[in-house]
Amino acid sequence: MLHISTAGHERANFNAALNVTASMQKALLCGVSVLACGVVLGGTPAAQAQTIGTSSASTVYSTGADITVLTNVVLSGTPFGIANATLTNSITNGGTVSNKHTGIYNADTLNAFSNTGTISGLTGVVNEFGGTIQTLTNSGSISGIQYGILNFGVINQLTNANTGVIATSGARSSAINNSGSIGRLTNNGTIAGGARGIYNYVTSNSAVAAYIGVLTNNGLISSRSNSAITNTGNSTIGVLSNTGTISGPGGIFNYGRADIGVLTNGTLTNGVASNALIRGGLYNAGTIGVLTNDGTI
Repeated sequence: MLHISTAGHERANFNAALNVTASMQKALLCGVSVLACGVVLGGTPAAQAQTIGTSSASTVYSTGADITVLTNVVLSGTPFGIANATLTNSITNGGTVSNKHTGIYNADTLNAFSNTGTISGLTGVVNEFGGTIQTLTNSGSISGIQYGILNFGVINQLTNANTGVIATSGARSSAINNSGSIGRLTNNGTIAGGARGIYNYVTSNSAVAAYIGVLTNNGLISSRSNSAITNTGNSTIGVLSNTGTISGPGGIFNYGRADIGVLTNGTLTNGVASNALIRGGLYNAGTIGVLTNDGTI
């Protein structure tokens, strides 16, 4: 079910930019469920998979079946390119999903989301409160002015492949902004934010912690103006492992009630340290359980 609740300044910023109205919520729900419109139908046939081969300026609403966007297709619907508010097996994008608000919007359970094309908007991908994405795999481009990926719900596994780019252009933007839970985040490509590459944050007095179980970087995580990785507020990163490059005016900031259980930079092979780099250093005013450096900080 679609949630438009408020919790923290990231939620307020997102809603203000999106300007979601009651009629817009009803339109989304009506697009995916006859029950949301007050109509009950018996014996409704199973939802049919949607293979989209034609460009459209209208939002594509999930019916619960697979959605596949073919190469050379452009979806530019407003406020969402593709919206899911029901249990859906998969969304696969090989085309372009682009508008001035949100490219992909999920408010329910999505088993698999794969992008080999281009997704862009004010925010590229939003996973709402109550939304769950089992696996999110990007080998294309996900970009936004404010956020590349904005998560308030649960993403069990997020993988940015070696050809993948998750990036933002705004001065105060974050490529990945997590105020929910990400079980495993693996970057083999590029995550680049205006202010932050990865921002794991909820307010310090929040009853729910922002959580990343395992964050593994084998590629590049960068910031133009702030820190490449920020973990702050009531937030936890269980394991942060870097064998690539983390780079910004600040490398890793960990402060407030924030906790990093294990932080490992680089590996040691036959007594020789790896080329793993945290450029901009490590600032800690929170808690780090174990710190191992076999690279450069």
